Amino acid sequence: MLSLTTLLSNPHAVAEAPSAVHAAATLSPVRSFFTYEVQPGDTLWKIVQRFQVDLDQLTEINPDGNLKKLGHGTKLSIPGKPAVATTQPVLAPQKQVVYSRSGQPLRYSRALNCKLTAYTAGPESTGKHPGDPGYGITYSGKQAAEGRTIAVDPALIPLGSKVYIEGIGFRTAEDTGGAIKGEHIDVFFNDIRTAVEFGVQKGIAVYILE
Repeated sequence: MLSLTTLLSNPHAVAEAPSAVHAAATLSPVRSFFTYEVQPGDTLWKIVQRFQVDLDQLTEINPDGNLKKLGHGTKLSIPGKPAVATTQPVLAPQKQVVYSRSGQPLRYSRALNCKLTAYTAGPESTGKHPGDPGYGITYSGKQAAEGRTIAVDPALIPLGSKVYIEGIGFRTAEDTGGAIKGEHIDVFFNDIRTAVEFGVQKGIAVYILE
């Protein structure tokens, strides 16, 4: 059976599948809906299964761009009432425990979906050279260290916070940066080549540890 979105985007399908047109036309109207904020790990299929909603109705009441580019924080209109949800979001606050790569359980207070970039103490990142005042010194006053230091937006992640970054490991929020805003973390490396190879990584789960 053709979906409503297929019928709308392909007028020839109407002539080829009159039964599908009839089925689409008899969809019950969406009389009520609530707003759901997409969580890290969500997919359109997971959302449809979680709330037991009709995909055609979901498509009908949401902007096409929101469904094609689901991202953390995207707001979707869901037919029905919130009570129909069958499972919790992947990174729901109620979970409160995540496991490290070694299997160690980690208690956390918040989970974020972050963009990661990399920086060094050198002129490429800070404009400073070895011997300059404050070279390699973080905003918190500590010497930056690979494997420990990250730069964060302190409005979101307070300085001194211990975090666990999926695929990377434990880090400490010790630095800030003018371009580091919101769910954006800068990971410190000693070597510029390593920092360049790290590149930009998006959609990485970051846990603020208790």
